[in-house]
Amino acid sequence: MHIERIGRHLGAQISGVDLSQPLREAAFAAIRAAFFEHQVVVFRDQRLTPEAQIAFTRRFGELEEHVRKEHRLPDHPEILIVSNLRDAQGRAIGVEDAGRFWHSDLSYKRAPSLLSALYALEVPVKDDVVLGHTSFASATAAYEALPPHTRRRLEGLRNVHSYRFYRARNAAAQKAEQARGARVVQERAPSAEQWASVPDVEAPVVRTHPVTGARACS
Repeated sequence: MHIERIGRHLGAQISGVDLSQPLREAAFAAIRAAFFEHQVVVFRDQRLTPEAQIAFTRRFGELEEHVRKEHRLPDHPEILIVSNLRDAQGRAIGVEDAGRFWHSDLSYKRAPSLLSALYALEVPVKDDVVLGHTSFASATAAYEALPPHTRRRLEGLRNVHSYRFYRARNAAAQKAEQARGARVVQERAPSAEQWASVPDVEAPVVRTHPVTGARACS
């Protein structure tokens, strides 16, 4: 296994490992350490079944089931489908509006997820150029770059993370894009049960990572 740093503030590529096969403890420990050191790690050319993806990610801890249960993978609710494809009836097969804004995944949960694991099955390409980029930014590097007086001002402050606000913001952005001729994005209104599972949560503006102890703005 080889770990290569690929970014200034975050990012590493891990090669020489097949995630579809059971990993020895030492190999997984190296991957886990690399993730917490580099914040984002990339494994290229993997071939994973849903069972293999779940088995690997479960080694980091208990898995969550996303509130948008209409787009969970059938028989594997731990996996959320993100896609712009539609079935024969014209229905979206996955979440069409993911990643519209810069965000920290599931920050609206009382205990945010330790990590997110993305497995790309099909990425849009035009003229040999990949169009479906997923971008990442280091919140810890941003916090460390703040001047001391700004860090002191942020200490003790709290903010509210709201899934309801996020959905409203998404809807407004979609409406503006549709006015410019963009494709209508399908989005099912959450049920009362779904809304109840994601109440607004108050959290410190400056959070401390539970594993590394690094500090970052939420």
